[in-house]
Amino acid sequence: MFLRKKRMVMLLMLSIVLLLAACGSKEGNSEVSSQKSSPATIPFSEALEEYSVWIGTNDKDLEELNRDTSIDFIFVFKNGNVKYYDYRTYEKYRSASTIGEITKVTMVDESLTIEDVTNMSDKEIVKHAEENAAEEINLGEYSLNVLLDDNGNYTKKEELITQNEPKFNDTMYTDISFSKEFFGKNFAGMSMHGLPTGKSWTGGFLLTRTDDFFKLDSPDTKKKNVTIEAE
Repeated sequence: MFLRKKRMVMLLMLSIVLLLAACGSKEGNSEVSSQKSSPATIPFSEALEEYSVWIGTNDKDLEELNRDTSIDFIFVFKNGNVKYYDYRTYEKYRSASTIGEITKVTMVDESLTIEDVTNMSDKEIVKHAEENAAEEINLGEYSLNVLLDDNGNYTKKEELITQNEPKFNDTMYTDISFSKEFFGKNFAGMSMHGLPTGKSWTGGFLLTRTDDFFKLDSPDTKKKNVTIEAE
């Protein structure tokens, strides 16, 4: 009788230990999962290294950015170099009712929308751009140039400097960063202006698929490819 009771007590204690261990394991897994899902805020220079494919739109209002928004252009950053793909064609003509030339912008037939790219891999997006974009430009090596505020304390804007196409060097990114979700996929990006299209200049948003948030590089950055108000 005594041995039976002792055996039952041992089994009960073992069950309690196993139960506590299981609960601890669940809590640990929950903590790890929570840590993995926590978004980070990373400098723009690091974002361009970590995320290769960025889609661009010329929408001026962030509220108008939706599933049907056309992707006007794509940047592909890789190993310190960048390529640009434009899905638009530009036709200049003169009208009797206007002074000077008018530029007619037309999307290629096989263009993309934000909804299209939600379930495409980076490789598929790049392949689509290579096969369907109206123009492909190898911009070569790139760097970023920080422009400070009026007091010289904080980053106001950041310029994209490219090796092969000086006309792209006036493309600036502002401190307006954002995050939006489409079909369960999170997109984050930056506001931009000065991107050359034909001979005109425009703005919009540059975004990529990630849970992270972005910020401009700080004046005290140690990144080798980021300069501070370089001429």
